[in-house]
Amino acid sequence: MNAMKKILCILLAAGLILGTLGGCGSAGPGPAQAPDGTNPPPAGSGQADEPITLKVAFYNYAAQPADLQKVQDALNETLKAKIGCAVELTPISAADYTSRINLMLQNGDELDLLLTGTGLNYYIQAAAGQLLPLNDLLAGGGEGVAQVLGTYLEATRLADGEVYAVPVYQSYSAGTSFVMRKDILDKYGLKAADIKTLDDLERVFAVVHENEPGLACVLPEDAGSGVFGLGCDVLYDPLGDSLGVLPAYGQGSTVTDIFETEEYASWVYRLRDWYTKGYILEDIATNKEATAALMHAGRGFGHFTGVSVAPDFVASSAYGMEMEAVTFGNSFVGSSNVATICWAVARQSKHPEQAMAFLNLLYTDPDVVNTLCYGIEGEHYVKLDDGLISYPEGLDVANHPYNFGLNYIWGNTFLEYLPAAYSPDYYEKAERTNREAAVSNALGFAYDNSGVVNEIAAVYNVVAQYMTVLGTGAVDPEIYLPEFIRQLKEAGIDAIVAEKQAQLDSWLASK
Repeated sequence: MNAMKKILCILLAAGLILGTLGGCGSAGPGPAQAPDGTNPPPAGSGQADEPITLKVAFYNYAAQPADLQKVQDALNETLKAKIGCAVELTPISAADYTSRINLMLQNGDELDLLLTGTGLNYYIQAAAGQLLPLNDLLAGGGEGVAQVLGTYLEATRLADGEVYAVPVYQSYSAGTSFVMRKDILDKYGLKAADIKTLDDLERVFAVVHENEPGLACVLPEDAGSGVFGLGCDVLYDPLGDSLGVLPAYGQGSTVTDIFETEEYASWVYRLRDWYTKGYILEDIATNKEATAALMHAGRGFGHFTGVSVAPDFVASSAYGMEMEAVTFGNSFVGSSNVATICWAVARQSKHPEQAMAFLNLLYTDPDVVNTLCYGIEGEHYVKLDDGLISYPEGLDVANHPYNFGLNYIWGNTFLEYLPAAYSPDYYEKAERTNREAAVSNALGFAYDNSGVVNEIAAVYNVVAQYMTVLGTGAVDPEIYLPEFIRQLKEAGIDAIVAEKQAQLDSWLASK
């Protein structure tokens, strides 16, 4: 998630209620599920009757797949055998998702499970009492979820001690990498292995720019954004919204206005130098084209990215050309990385125990996860000899009848089969990166901004005016950076930092 998107997240917190786990589909309590979620309901539990159907809502970027009902039917046969329940998959257009879910939660519409997260109003929903607390449900039927997530559950635990959503288990670590075209490196005898610092990278830019003047050395991180977040050498815990952060990989305890730091100043001055030398895409401040489109069009040499696991492979797969990558600094994990995509049980759910039983399968059962990701084996995908998967003959990404492209939302992504383009050791690298990443001291800290909402609105207006132009090198920081800081202070950034610091101090003291 880039920095502007983080700043758009306005955070709140709270909530409460409890439930006891019963056998899925039974009229009364039954034995607890095993951590793998595969124990069927006991005899006489009502499984022969019409099973409970859980309504599961999530966003979708594409048209509804033609074979959604067929895959749902196959999935439900598995679910009935394992937990005596069925699901109704309810994809909602991503453009309408937050407003539709908000109405469903407010109106008490039929809804059991919903996709949420820091960018999907998790804290607001929890504060409004729209989500069920999950502590008891996790202890009595969600043991597999808790075992898989471990301490990462702390990222969604609020001040009352309750967890109201469970994060999707994926590669959480954030890093700073630059991905670049291997053909250009090879053409001029340049080696990615020789690039250790930003100064080294700049020397590569000089060679590329001199010999390929029509090629932008640096493309934006994404359409409408700067070169890279709030700074290549500024890896920080945003503490929710980046208005007051923990610098140095979140290893300290002092909340800081990132825009007033020497690191941020160094970054925007460097960007200005690169821009005046012609290294950065000329129209970057107004560019609306996606980075992938610019790369496909041959307009760029490379770009910065926060991908920390095999960024060269990820970029190569995305752009259809061989890419190499260099990584600067360390990788780290903070609450924002972990809680971006989560699953929650809606307050109005009539079947919270069954909803948790289904969640447990999303984190422990490869059959369930891969059916949701890829559909029916043999019809929608085939397994290869090396354990990877591919399309069946006659199908591709364009004509596939079940192609959600949402693999990153289904519980435990490390249970998913890897497509043929991936390296078989991709998950091993991803889990190693998670283990080795520095963990922010504020992992699990939930910031309540209700006391400074007016200041946040005013500060955001200032950030929207200055951050992208400074973050692209398009304006002179000698003039614009002091203006930016002055207007931030006038808008109330110091009050935001002070409020966040007081809350963090209290939270750290209570641990």
